[in-house]
Amino acid sequence: MVVLSQSTSFKLSLESILDGIKAVKWYGRCEVVSKKPLIIVDGAHNEQSINALIDTIRSIYPIGKVNTIFAIKRGKNRHKILKSISDISKTMYLVDDFSDKFVDAVLLKEELDEMKSAKSYYWRLKRYNIYCIK
Repeated sequence: MVVLSQSTSFKLSLESILDGIKAVKWYGRCEVVSKKPLIIVDGAHNEQSINALIDTIRSIYPIGKVNTIFAIKRGKNRHKILKSISDISKTMYLVDDFSDKFVDAVLLKEELDEMKSAKSYYWRLKRYNIYCIK
């Protein structure tokens, strides 16, 4: 912050920098889209951001579990991520988009079943596969 202030022709106070940071809206990162019921959207897309999300959820619900809507792109370490997310989830809704970009929800469901982390059932909505894992 000091470097920015010294390297430009305008001066920024620490207070104005902190006010600017507080005013930032970072959509899709722990974004509260509803308070009743509480719905938080987070587009975590790699192991580091998933772990940060899990830490945040655990700080909000230290002993509880949450309902999760989950999809993952191909090429990610889905086994580790899926295990981490399932550990904090009461119910998981697995989603895919019928493209080659995302792991098929059926495959995710089978992997969760192998982990023996939950019973499962599924239904189809329009063009998406959505599986409910309880």
